Amino acid sequence: MATRPSTRKGTAKVQPGQGIKMHHIYYWHDAFRNPEVERTHVPVRYDPFDISVAYAFVQDRWVQCVSQYYAQLHGHSEKALLLASAELRQRQRPTSTRLTAKHLAEFLAKATAHEALLLQRLHDHEARRVLDAMAGPQTPVESGTAPPPPRLPATAPAGAEEMPAAPVDLTTLPVFKESTANGNTPCSA
Repeated sequence: MATRPSTRKGTAKVQPGQGIKMHHIYYWHDAFRNPEVERTHVPVRYDPFDISVAYAFVQDRWVQCVSQYYAQLHGHSEKALLLASAELRQRQRPTSTRLTAKHLAEFLAKATAHEALLLQRLHDHEARRVLDAMAGPQTPVESGTAPPPPRLPATAPAGAEEMPAAPVDLTTLPVFKESTANGNTPCSA
């Protein structure tokens, strides 16, 4: 825990019913319900590669606190949060609306959905290129005529059905041993 980064102050105030606030986001743990803990400043740390969780030192132990927008923030890094914050500030500058955790979570969720859509489009484009390459060169279709059937790659050279298959000497083939992921030989039942 000592190697995880902290905020500039290194502590955060436990707000009753809300938890601790770091980077515009509230984080909660049930240990914050204790009246002795409420309104105190506690040491805090966070995971720079997953901003959906933070850590607070409460009652002589580190506890993992969960963000109020865990589902939207899970898996996003601190760097992504900083970029999203800067982008939202720039977009909201003309309207002078406040940057909130809800705005950040919605923005990151939209960005994730947009990224997934772009990734799917990339996969579709690659699949189309593979299918086009398999079909071979296409001739332009004249209007009013049906397109020619797609060309399939030949599986054997012409006249191969007339050639007899050469016998294979099984004693010259290498013998491979079956093993599991941990390197052990599987037991046969």
